[in-house]
Amino acid sequence: MARTRTFVGVSLNDPLRQQLAAIQQTLARTGARVHWTQPDALHITVLFLGDLDDQELVKVCQDVDRQTPRFPRFSVAIHGLSGFPTPRRPKILWAGIADGAAELVQMYQHFEQQFVKSIGYRPEERSYSPHVTLGRIKADEAAQQIARELPRYSDHRFGDMPVSEIHVFRSDLRRDGPQYTILARGQLSAQNPGTSDSA
Repeated sequence: MARTRTFVGVSLNDPLRQQLAAIQQTLARTGARVHWTQPDALHITVLFLGDLDDQELVKVCQDVDRQTPRFPRFSVAIHGLSGFPTPRRPKILWAGIADGAAELVQMYQHFEQQFVKSIGYRPEERSYSPHVTLGRIKADEAAQQIARELPRYSDHRFGDMPVSEIHVFRSDLRRDGPQYTILARGQLSAQNPGTSDSA
């Protein structure tokens, strides 16, 4: 049975992708060998689900469609660069989330519990930290080169954007990097809790 590598996430708009791509290009000029995320693939992961069969995938798409409207629309701000596991020895280079992080964590927690019930999802042991992955670093020399550059961007604000929907993505792994396809969309509520239609 075919299985689909799947995650739930937020797409970035073009201005933010352009800002992050510009930083990728600047860091690439250091000569550090980094496997950069393609600009059109930049996104915020809410929940990575792994390989799903067709029945599980249908349930995930239905859950996202039905339950996303319980959350109000919000904005995210991309702010600062750092690395996992530490900024001194980064293996994954990422841009952080300032505004909107609490809303993303709330959605993560909700859908994690929902998918445990609907598809038997196994929660990850590590805590969720919303971010945008810019590149993956495999060589120690490259990690040191990137680590020297990170402090100058630790407080850099790349921009912000409104979030009105979240997506179910299929991830196809290819030689030139993963390719993401949107399989389903969940619309966030246009109305904040406690407001009226005339607000």
